[in-house]
Amino acid sequence: MTVHPALRHVVRRVWCSPDRGHRGLERVIPSGGAHMVWRVGGRIEVDGVHGQAGVLAGPRFTSHARRAGPGTSVGVELLPGAIPLLFGTSSRAVAGLHVDLGDVWGRRAERVQGALEEGDLGAVEAALLEVLREGPVRGGLPLALGALERGLPVEAAAMRAGCTARTLGAWFHDDVGLAPVRWARVRRVRRAMDLADTAEDGAHLAELVGFADHAHLCRDFRAVAGSTLTHWRAGRRPEAVAHVAASDSFKREGRGAR
Repeated sequence: MTVHPALRHVVRRVWCSPDRGHRGLERVIPSGGAHMVWRVGGRIEVDGVHGQAGVLAGPRFTSHARRAGPGTSVGVELLPGAIPLLFGTSSRAVAGLHVDLGDVWGRRAERVQGALEEGDLGAVEAALLEVLREGPVRGGLPLALGALERGLPVEAAAMRAGCTARTLGAWFHDDVGLAPVRWARVRRVRRAMDLADTAEDGAHLAELVGFADHAHLCRDFRAVAGSTLTHWRAGRRPEAVAHVAASDSFKREGRGAR
């Protein structure tokens, strides 16, 4: 779905996934940003939070448990720096957490849920435009994010942003919700997922993404995804590659820490 021009600095994409009949517990691999998710014709259960009118998923470093049930899902993938502009709080406040949107949006969340049940997908962007605070994402942060995406170290990213590494770390904690090094690791794992089918083997994939070697890729993949690269390949779904089936033991282990 096309993102409204006024939201492009805070929203990466808005998506709608029809009910495909998948059920059960699954592991969701983080992307480095926050997400908003609604279930139409059903309920959401994520890390023990039952979203009656949508859920805000804060940024996190490790995968989390999600109970997939019936119904169509509608979601918004937020860009780093979006939380302060949309919710008036720091990303640190919601990092590693799932929050019922009703707790932060009140009746607005109920109105959006009701509109979605009526088939009005535009209600999501309308609500975001209502709450969007004026002003850009913190100056220098997009430059640092781009540098880290290209594999530069934190010190070099800070130089691109015109600040010290310590200041950049504070910016990340407030606006991104993860330390720069952790955010870069998550993004590198997600790039490995994107390129997994184009690489000849694990060593080639590690080289493409910028890992030191295949062992380095495997360590970071397991830390972020909560599974091996092989298990992810076997369990991914074409329509949702960041979702893989999980056992109840995964939920009991308390995965989903920051």
